[in-house]
Amino acid sequence: DKPMVTIYDLHTLRKRRTLPLPPPEVESRDLVALAFSPDSKTLLTMGGAPDWTLCVWAWEKAKPPTAHLRVSNPQHAEVRHVSFSPYDNTAVCVTGNGICKFCRVQDATLKPIPAS
Repeated sequence: DKPMVTIYDLHTLRKRRTLPLPPPEVESRDLVALAFSPDSKTLLTMGGAPDWTLCVWAWEKAKPPTAHLRVSNPQHAEVRHVSFSPYDNTAVCVTGNGICKFCRVQDATLKPIPAS
């Protein structure tokens, strides 16, 4: 079974969109976190083990994810939370058990922001 995200309109309580998860190239069959951008136009979904893949969706367009990135690490730490910056819809943070990574959505890809 594949997980799905169903998005509802909060005013009418009608279903707006269903996103099939995960994309074919993702091994995980679990969804562990999600977050909307501050303008509500973009959705982050975080798949679980073994690959911990972060996907970015322009959910209103009902297309496959615009970008995805494996967030796995040598310690096999579990990711617990994903979020957008409240000031920049292109800045993303992924956190979990001993992990904190920052990424930027750029040119339809997710690019890790190196630690300084």
